[in-house]
Amino acid sequence: MSISQTLLPEFDTEMKITRRLLERVPSEKGKWKPHEKSFPLGHLAQLVANMPGWITNVLTETSLDLATYPGYSYEKTETLLEQFDQHVEEARAAIEARIPHRPPFLWIDEVVAYSSITPMA
Repeated sequence: MSISQTLLPEFDTEMKITRRLLERVPSEKGKWKPHEKSFPLGHLAQLVANMPGWITNVLTETSLDLATYPGYSYEKTETLLEQFDQHVEEARAAIEARIPHRPPFLWIDEVVAYSSITPMA
């Protein structure tokens, strides 16, 4: 059994559960925060909807430029579900196509991120 054949059943189960969670996010409550220091619910839901896309990135790219990722916005639940479904489809295809052919432990050559922290000289 290949690695992808081992991973895909669990991936499918987790994606079904995650989709059910996103289906229950009320669009009109996007600005509600579960805690005063928390991201708003709408941003948390958007983060969850986009997470399967990270799998595709890991399996198809050799770098990650966080500066190119769009900022958070408040999207309707239907829009988040469409994005989630697209990311899941792409991630599943990447798992099927890439895992048997990609050397282990080869992922990112470079991660580019921008921070307000100044490096120490």
